[in-house]
Amino acid sequence: MKDDLNLFRNLLILLLILVLAGGAVCGYQLYKNRDAYGAEEDGELTGLRKLISEAEKWLDRSGGSRSGPLQPSEGEDGAGDAQNEASGQDSQDGRSDANDTWGGDDQDLLGLIVWDEFPEDPFDAFPGGERRRVIFIGDSRTVGMYWALSKDQSLHEVHLEDKNGDIWSAREGMGLAWMKEYGVPPVQEEIGENTAVVILMGVNDIGSRITADDYVDYVNEKAQDWTGKGALVYYTSVNPVRETLPNGLSNAKIDEWNLKMQEGLSENVQYIDTNSVITQYRGQFDFKDALHYRDSTNLDVYRVVMTAIIQ
Repeated sequence: MKDDLNLFRNLLILLLILVLAGGAVCGYQLYKNRDAYGAEEDGELTGLRKLISEAEKWLDRSGGSRSGPLQPSEGEDGAGDAQNEASGQDSQDGRSDANDTWGGDDQDLLGLIVWDEFPEDPFDAFPGGERRRVIFIGDSRTVGMYWALSKDQSLHEVHLEDKNGDIWSAREGMGLAWMKEYGVPPVQEEIGENTAVVILMGVNDIGSRITADDYVDYVNEKAQDWTGKGALVYYTSVNPVRETLPNGLSNAKIDEWNLKMQEGLSENVQYIDTNSVITQYRGQFDFKDALHYRDSTNLDVYRVVMTAIIQ
């Protein structure tokens, strides 16, 4: 009888230990993922609570019928950095009578960008026609754009052809040296008639020994060759950071870099000012960390780039 009581007591102790351990693990996970559930900061909802609130408002506006996808900001984690990150929303209708500069031509851009009507499959955002095959060359922000489009976050270096036939050559944390040696050479043979080369690089070199003039020299040289083969060439502006990084990377330096690029690029290169377009017309960039963006903004960048190419 005594042995039975001891056994029963030991089982109760073991059960109590398991319950406490399970509670501790659950509590840790809730703490770890607290941003996913959201909170109220300065009167504004964040995370899942914000998404639910936005969904309810969206359903109210649409009368409860879903005619297009809701594009929430996702809280995915990602890597890639501007010099290792220096270690350190309102949704507006895209229509406007304001003009912006694309490759030197003033055009009513926002009439071409339908911000709130994006297909379930982002790759089909600009279907049909004879649109050019796009070759994207970039850094971690370009990797993030591919993640947002493909919903595949397993790659931190992207060298592939997507289902639209567009080609991606991008790697996290890279700059001009990588572009010359590893970014451009694999795609050289693909550049020709009916292709558009889009360069989305520079943020990792701002403030280093590599200058905007170095980029201008290289991009102009390659563009002369590529346009001679029938391709169109685009350089996309460096987009904002959330805050000044410990290495001194700031939006003021980014603006200075963009101005030098825009002034120095030859007539063979069209400049796509995603920085100004999204800031002025979309309202803001939605940051995931100090340097990178959430899916919603990465898709906005993609839409602006594709709009520039197909017009």
